Amino acid sequence: MAVSLLAGCGGNGGGAEAADKASPSATRTGASVSPSVSVSETTTGRPRIELPADLTLTFEGSRTGDPVKDAVLADGAERARAEDAAITGTDPKGEGLAYYNTGKALEATLSWVAQFKKADVTITGVARYYNRKVTLTSKTSAILTFCGDESKGFSRDKKTKKINKTPVTKNSYVSYNTRLDKNADGVWQTSQIISVRGGSSVPAVTRAVGVGLAGALLLAGCGGGGSKADDKPTTAGAKEATPKTSASSGATAVTAAERPQIKLPSDLSYTFEWPKTGDGKKDAVLGDTEQFIKAVDLAIADQDPLDKAYWFYSEGEAAAGSQKFIQEFVDYQDRITGTKRFFDAKVEINADGTAGLVYCEDQTKAFNKSLKTGKTDVTTPSKDDYVLYSSLLRADRQGVWITEKLTSQRGSAECRP
Repeated sequence: MAVSLLAGCGGNGGGAEAADKASPSATRTGASVSPSVSVSETTTGRPRIELPADLTLTFEGSRTGDPVKDAVLADGAERARAEDAAITGTDPKGEGLAYYNTGKALEATLSWVAQFKKADVTITGVARYYNRKVTLTSKTSAILTFCGDESKGFSRDKKTKKINKTPVTKNSYVSYNTRLDKNADGVWQTSQIISVRGGSSVPAVTRAVGVGLAGALLLAGCGGGGSKADDKPTTAGAKEATPKTSASSGATAVTAAERPQIKLPSDLSYTFEWPKTGDGKKDAVLGDTEQFIKAVDLAIADQDPLDKAYWFYSEGEAAAGSQKFIQEFVDYQDRITGTKRFFDAKVEINADGTAGLVYCEDQTKAFNKSLKTGKTDVTTPSKDDYVLYSSLLRADRQGVWITEKLTSQRGSAECRP
């Protein structure tokens, strides 16, 4: 799907090329028996989405007379509401995010929500969505373009309650170009999303380039200039809704006190057979990967798919894949117990500054534990208890090694004894 700016938005900030629809490649495997049911399979009804009293979203043009197009408009609106509910905390587990997003759009949305969590800010005010137009491309696919007005929407610090009010500029308006696909449950899920912030010919609010209050930078390309839809999200050029993260103001090392505290159940333990390499960067990659692994298990134990800790150590595909994995345990009301052993780690620092890490996991002594009954599902050891992982990491400006991509292969011969 090629990008076309909205005719009524007036911007010329450049285009972008949308990525093909794809599910996150990060396949997480945790306990010996991994859940496999998706959110849509376990949800009997649509998630109830509520927003705080100080945040209002308005959607103009919700009725076209065509029931299919109206359904697309309705689910597109619920996607925006679900995103803001996750940011503001009225949907702390982000159930609506996975319900109304899929593929690249889900990855981008999860990453955007995580930026607000990391910055410890929320959103307040009014966001207006308008010029919403639907084009049906098939019985199960549609293109939805629209504008949004963020001129009355702002970020608010959760601790101080201070609202970051900024003047209205062309960057208060952004255009959306999205693709939606109808799933087996009849829900129109957003699978691709591109936004372009600002423009050189925005005369007034009535002809503004728009997007959602909290979705302005779901994908790099919001500022124009031909970015691809699957590029890493960025806060550059954002206005009221942009989280003010410490990483944006210079490289400063994260102290131990600033890292999220990871306190796991007493019946879950780890063995990391990863000896020191003597190389500072490689050892840091191993150390932060250990924390990422534990952080995912913490989210499972707490039954919180949007837990801060694993978002601290992951982004993009890896974070989205982990969120799905955690959600499956939440759906089953299971967590992990026992001992997990990690070994045969191989780290390479690449020429572009990223790091590649390959390692094995032994799950023969790790099991699923039901939170409903308290019973542990003890399984017989098999080749599927051995998992090979391959990950790509990048050091952020604070020196934390962030897992961006993660794939796994269960039953790998490389890891079996």
